[in-house]
Amino acid sequence: MVAVAHQRQVEEIHLGVGEQPRFREQGEINPTDWPRSSAEDINQMVTEVLSEAQLSSFKADNEYNGAHDFGFTRAGISLFRSPCGSFIRVRLIQPKIPAFSEGELPPEIDTLTRNSTGLILVTGAGRSGKTTTVAAMIDRLNRTAPRHILCLEDPIVYMHQSERCLIRQRDMELHTHSFAKAKRASLREDVDVIVFDEIYDHEMMTAAIEASEHGQLVIAA
Repeated sequence: MVAVAHQRQVEEIHLGVGEQPRFREQGEINPTDWPRSSAEDINQMVTEVLSEAQLSSFKADNEYNGAHDFGFTRAGISLFRSPCGSFIRVRLIQPKIPAFSEGELPPEIDTLTRNSTGLILVTGAGRSGKTTTVAAMIDRLNRTAPRHILCLEDPIVYMHQSERCLIRQRDMELHTHSFAKAKRASLREDVDVIVFDEIYDHEMMTAAIEASEHGQLVIAA
């Protein structure tokens, strides 16, 4: 199913017990011709996608947010339980990062990445392209500026390979206990740019502001 959705450039897949799978395409969620999912179907997919540690976390918390590499694509995975059973949302990640040189993003954003300090916030509604825009900014820096970039992500969506930049990516679930601790550690890691993939609570906002006050360039969504 994920392979088919990837070929069709579907944005998201939604699965639930007793429901036909639904695809979000061009902003709309529509039913597919796939048969209704049973509890066994959902459980099988969960066990195939999650590691033992992630599965234990899901069982303990009744919800899970992470990412999975299917080989042909990466995808964000969100799970939660309800009275009807478990539900899965798969957010497909298109491999192509928009390029400033191709005119897919406004040049003003490119100008912001040239700052050596400060706080850049990428805001907008869900599915408006915040994560992809931040990835494009990282990619631009990676091609043009010899800096050390630390990405604190929950989860890691786009994988970046170091080019002119030295890039380090940390998954907040796997590689640290909190954004605050990761930010404090960065002060001793010779970091020029810190990227917060998403700010959704007071702890993360505080960490982002403090990092910018310490003279680093902070990019956050």
